[in-house]
Amino acid sequence: MVGSQATVDSMSRIVMHRRSLTGLCLGPVLALTVCACAGPPWAVGDDVDHGSEQRGAASRSVVTIDAVEVTETGLGLVVDSCQGKPTAQVVESDSTVTITVSADIFEVGPACQDYLAVPLDKDLGARTVVDGSTHSEVPFDLS
Repeated sequence: MVGSQATVDSMSRIVMHRRSLTGLCLGPVLALTVCACAGPPWAVGDDVDHGSEQRGAASRSVVTIDAVEVTETGLGLVVDSCQGKPTAQVVESDSTVTITVSADIFEVGPACQDYLAVPLDKDLGARTVVDGSTHSEVPFDLS
């Protein structure tokens, strides 16, 4: 359409307006930018198989904890594995909760993270969370 301009509306459809041809080139760029910013089609901790048969052999390894959230029953962890069936070894003391997470690590495959719910014997309170793989405190927000 000569003399038309394309813009992207809130439903990500291209809407044609009469003005200039410049918008026809800009519309697809905006649409691609919106798609690229949305990230991969899977989410942290999803249960969808993203092609494990094509991922090669897995080895069980200790993985790092990327994020911690306090839950009603303990902690929720985001860990550095992708559909790796993570498990946690938890050691609780009066001042710290040390968590070592192991997961299957594949040779190839998508980049995602797993979510792991970790029950605690008592409320976290003022204790710090330590990643057993790095022996470092894992910062988190209590709010």
